[in-house]
Amino acid sequence: MINISEIQNQWENFIKNNEIPKNIRPDILSSWLRCKKYKIDTENGRGKEIPKEEFEKILDEHKELIEIAIPVMVDIFKLLKETDYSIVLTDENAVILEVIGNEKIMDKNIKLHFLKGCEWTEENVGTNAIGTCLYLNKPIRTLGAEHYCKKQHGWTCSAAPIHDDKGKIIGIIDLSGHFYEFHSHTLGIVVEAANAIQKQFSINEHRKWAETAINSIDDGILVIDNEFEVKDFNLKICEILKVSQQEFHKINIKVLLKDIIK
Repeated sequence: MINISEIQNQWENFIKNNEIPKNIRPDILSSWLRCKKYKIDTENGRGKEIPKEEFEKILDEHKELIEIAIPVMVDIFKLLKETDYSIVLTDENAVILEVIGNEKIMDKNIKLHFLKGCEWTEENVGTNAIGTCLYLNKPIRTLGAEHYCKKQHGWTCSAAPIHDDKGKIIGIIDLSGHFYEFHSHTLGIVVEAANAIQKQFSINEHRKWAETAINSIDDGILVIDNEFEVKDFNLKICEILKVSQQEFHKINIKVLLKDIIK
């Protein structure tokens, strides 16, 4: 059983008296020590807003990640829509790309600058699931006063990193809500969500590789199924037939191959 008041007491002793707590999880304590080094203001703890033009560029660079992640986030929201949780996607620098939540939790997010276009690194807002997950490169949950800044003490958050095929962090998925809504399963949910996003991202990357490979071949290539539906083709065959990629999909393959399939 997690003792929230005990965590609060140890946080106060650490902040006011520089007393190293004995019963705080090592990952949290290490983060607190980093925050001391960063000279984080415990009275602040709100997200850092990114300039609009810079954020628009970030959104464009992460378009594919967002498109893959949103259906996963929507599924989580349907699962937790009766609770006050928001589902958050960030990039590899803890900049929030997308947020889904009900009206009640979004009101709280606004006050905390826990919104699209806000940065949530440890250096900006202290110990928090997103920033600490990014630093550790592993899933983590933060609860109540485990957060370094007071304004986050009413929250419980769980975050997991999203990796590409090379193991590089490309984003973070997070579940955040009021700490009275705390549930141990939230960490498992974000881990599974991160895995689902990673798998789809990997499939997309392999598809891009395959398209590059097939388009590098000098011969025209056409892939069809048993029903003569087009499954794939390269640019060379469009060149041979003197049609655009868009027009190619309108071609009646049975007519095109009438001499072969008689």
